[in-house]
Amino acid sequence: MDITEQQFERMFKVGNVSQYSELARLIGETQSTLGSWKKRGIPDGKLYKAAEILNCRSDWLRKGEGPMRDQPPDVGHSYTAESSLNAEEQTLLNNYRVADPAIKKAAQRILEDSAIESRRNVGGGSDLQAEKSA
Repeated sequence: MDITEQQFERMFKVGNVSQYSELARLIGETQSTLGSWKKRGIPDGKLYKAAEILNCRSDWLRKGEGPMRDQPPDVGHSYTAESSLNAEEQTLLNNYRVADPAIKKAAQRILEDSAIESRRNVGGGSDLQAEKSA
């Protein structure tokens, strides 16, 4: 496997995707651009951008060296917030990171409304409910 294939494999892994079309959407590129990269290699600037979007270290993405992500400050546990996410949650987070600001705002409203409704159905209250009615 050549270096470019290894870089793509690492992007698939950290992005929690398996198809080039999913990866392209996730990192804000076209599928044809990714096809070009497969032939010519991934430009360094694009690798750095992908690392930022995918929330991983650029050295890890470029060369497979070191940890995938920077280690969080020691806060009494050995996991990052994202390590506790399941595949569906990680995909949702990755998609949110690359979404247009208007889409992000709409998604937040939908999720807040849903959370409020869920809490009403189980009889619980929340700070989110207080914020929503303020």
